[in-house]
Amino acid sequence: MGTARAAVPLRAADSEPSFGGVSAVKSNNLMVEVTGGHIPARMNAGSSTSWLVLTHGAGGTIDDPLTAGLASRLRARGLGVLETTFLYRAEGRRMPDRMIVLERTLREVTDYLVKRAKPARLFLGGKSMGGRVAARIAKTVPSASGVCLLSYPLHPPSKITEANLVDRRETLRTIGLPTFVAQGTNDPFGGPTEIAQILPAATLFSVEGGDHDLAITRGVVSKTTLDELATRLVAFIG
Repeated sequence: MGTARAAVPLRAADSEPSFGGVSAVKSNNLMVEVTGGHIPARMNAGSSTSWLVLTHGAGGTIDDPLTAGLASRLRARGLGVLETTFLYRAEGRRMPDRMIVLERTLREVTDYLVKRAKPARLFLGGKSMGGRVAARIAKTVPSASGVCLLSYPLHPPSKITEANLVDRRETLRTIGLPTFVAQGTNDPFGGPTEIAQILPAATLFSVEGGDHDLAITRGVVSKTTLDELATRLVAFIG
């Protein structure tokens, strides 16, 4: 198993009094060294000792409107958040790496956070593919307390077959940790009813009319949805 070896602050001058070994700043931008290169991350402590590692979907970036908008609201509510990306996006590639590489990268970034911030409670999460990766590795992270999934990709939007459902369903069924899922009722990758049938114990936040970005009208997720999602997620994390 690889481990994250170093992180280089991009703007060290922004530092303020630390919290849990991490500077409590509005934007603590880092480049975290992982196997194969470096990836950008934003690491910001809150007033609590709980942390969420949050990443984006297959076609997204660290500045994805859903994950970035949620992260800013979680920080405002006192939660520590490490926003991160994957190596293929950091290198400007569109095609995601193999799942084994995605898992290793997220695990190494999580290891970095654990060593530096020493969270009392640690949650792993992400949008779509990022959530799927988080769900796959969470039970292998000794300090993980739960999983937070945004628009979980239960199946492709079309040509749904038993073969492309099996692995994604099993990922949900075998998480083995408390799980929060935010899902739009118009998500072509699977709606909240489908998620509830597979993972009935999950804390489910259903966005009526929401698509794969939790947007009710085609475009960017609304501030109202983000505010409610952040409130519900903080209550779940505790």
